[in-house]
Amino acid sequence: MNPTDAALVLAWIVLVLLAFACAGILRQVRLVQAEVAELRQANRHLGPTAREFPEQLLPTGGAELTMALLVSPGCTVCEEVTPVFTREAKPAREGVDFAVVTWADGDQPRDVGHARWVDDGAAYRFLDPGWTPAVLTLDATGKVLAAEPAGSVAAVESLVGHAANRQPRQVGRGR
Repeated sequence: MNPTDAALVLAWIVLVLLAFACAGILRQVRLVQAEVAELRQANRHLGPTAREFPEQLLPTGGAELTMALLVSPGCTVCEEVTPVFTREAKPAREGVDFAVVTWADGDQPRDVGHARWVDDGAAYRFLDPGWTPAVLTLDATGKVLAAEPAGSVAAVESLVGHAANRQPRQVGRGR
């Protein structure tokens, strides 16, 4: 067998192995897509009622709205914005109740101010918009009125200000 024939045989073998590898990767991608579609279908909430909604997130103390900050353990941005959110949480502020929602057992910060700490994986999954940190505004029936990313201190201040029906702080560079 001359070197050209050997190289051709070797190239065909590599080509067949690459085809098998691509088929395996495609199979795994389809499995992941099927699992994601199943999870999306299970987490789809069209007009939740108070019975379906986690009761610990309903407004308390005569408030009309709940503003919830969703945080994940190990998220550095979450650790940065949680103190700002809890500082902005004032008791019965303009009819808004505040809650910090996480899914990690025992990961409570030292001081959450007047906000409630909700450590409940089911409630977190019920509200999860797909990113953290997130600020969600909920009415008394459990309907999500707004879901916004809370990727910076300025964004959290602005979102809390808007939900509390006061003039939001300007986000941007000073002059």
